[in-house]
Order: sequence, then C-alpha cells, then structure tokens
Amino acid sequence: TFTGWKDSSGTAYTVGSTQTMGPSSVTLTAQWSANTYTISFDPSGGSGSMAAQSAAMDSSVTLSANAFTKAGYYFSGWATTPGATTYSYANAATFTMGAGNLTLYAVWSANTINVSFDNPASVYAGNGSVYAANTLTQNGNTVPDPSLQSAVYGSTITLPASPYVVPAGYTFGGWTDGTTVYQPSTSYTVPSGNVTLHAVWIPIAYTLTYNGLTNFTPTIVPPSTVVTGHIGQTITLYNPPSPETANYETMVGWQINGGGQIIGLGSNMQFTFGSTTTTLSTTATAFAPPSSPPNSSTQLAR
Repeated sequence: TFTGWKDSSGTAYTVGSTQTMGPSSVTLTAQWSANTYTISFDPSGGSGSMAAQSAAMDSSVTLSANAFTKAGYYFSGWATTPGATTYSYANAATFTMGAGNLTLYAVWSANTINVSFDNPASVYAGNGSVYAANTLTQNGNTVPDPSLQSAVYGSTITLPASPYVVPAGYTFGGWTDGTTVYQPSTSYTVPSGNVTLHAVWIPIAYTLTYNGLTNFTPTIVPPSTVVTGHIGQTITLYNPPSPETANYETMVGWQINGGGQIIGLGSNMQFTFGSTTTTLSTTATAFAPPSSPPNSSTQLAR
C-alpha cells in the first residue's frame, strides 16, 4: 500500500501536503508498506478447529501445527486446492507470504489397520461352555489363529474360514467384533482402528422327548412333551404325581434312551444335555394289589 514520499535526506511527505520549493532539484521516492493477509485452515472432512493466522506480504510465516483429526486417517500436510491428494506445505512449515489471502486444505492419508483373529476362551453363545483359546488341537498339534491381515482404512478384505477344531455340540458361525457377526469368505470393510475378530460358536439344538405318558392312569401331562436344549445345558425334569397303571405298577422315574440309566422321581431331577437327542421313557415298579374284602358268608360262622 502507498504511504507517501521521502526525499534523499529522509524527510517524509504525505500525499497532498504543501512543500516550499528550494533552490535545487528534489527527488522524492515513493514509500510502500506491506499488506497483511489472512491464512485460513480447512479440515477437509476432519473435525476440530484452528484459528486463522495473519502475515504481511513477503514476511516469513510459520504455520500453526495441525489441530484437526479424522477417524481412520493421519494428517499428511496442507494443499492450496480442495480435494488435493498431495500437499504443498508440511505440518508447521515455514514459507514466505505471498500477495492475497490464503486457504490451506488438510490432506489426509488412510491409516493401515490390523485385523486379527482368535478363538475366545468362552464360547460365544452365552451358555458357559469354555474352550481355551489356541489350545484346541487337531492330530495332536495346536491349531494356530488365522494370519493377521493389514489393510488401509475403508478398504475390504476377505474373511478366512475357521481353522479351529469344532467343539462337540457346536457349529462355526463366523467372526464377530462383539457387535456384528460376519461370515467367512465374505468381504469385510476395514474399520478406523485395529480390531480382533473372534470365532463364533453356535450351539446345536438337541431335543429331549418324554415317552410312555399314556401308560398310566391318570395320563402324565408334562408342560411340553418335547424340550429343546444345547450341550452343557441343565434342566429340571418334569416330576409327575405318582400315577398307577391298571396292572398295579407305579411310575418310579425316567429311563434314558431305553438303557439302564434311570433318573428317579423327585422334586429336583436334573438332566444335562449332551450332543445327541434324548428320549425319556417312563419306568415303573409293581406293587401288591389290595386284599379282597371278605363277604358276608365268610364272615358269619354257623
């Protein structure tokens, strides 16, 4: 900006001022002051705030350190055009200020994220069954976790199949981050931070069926004739009243799958599901019929 005139002796003259001319020629030199311009910062999709800077033209200016953040990305530098993928100024760079206001745009680069896999110590089914991580063996050898995969944020990877031995009574259900279950051999979008995906084990549903209910009088009527459960789950069996059969037998318990094991009747009959379906059949014991009442001819002696 023009600020006035100055002669060879250093005397300054403002524009429009009146000066008495001396006996010799005078050379006046124009005087200029540098304009002050503003440097603004744009987060380019990031979050946070940064105060603008002011600097005079041709002065040396050091940029404020970046204060913006962006999930899944790291700051690379500043560009002079929006949407640029390469930067003109590094973080906290020093440069000479030009003529005019300047807007600098943050340039972001995607982080490299680690996606790892494991077999959790507790089966992901909420039933209390436990299989120690990384200790299930196959052919005598410990089964390792799938290899860690590294990829940039927002890209996709293909999830591996399970290498683990399938626990009895379960099927492999995929991989979970604790919120969502993802199937093997499908695409997985890499999140903004390192993540471990855990093997999901889904319990197989097995049935327990009550059998022989109509063999007694009155008929045995449990709440349900078929009960569903999973391996390791314990239930209390139905405890019927003591019905009798027509041939003087009383039910004494439930026989498992027609074998020798009998669960006797009681108020707290416990049954734990295994990895097969189960049939419980009624079993009974005989009792002596009541004696016939004497008739009148027998009672009266003559």
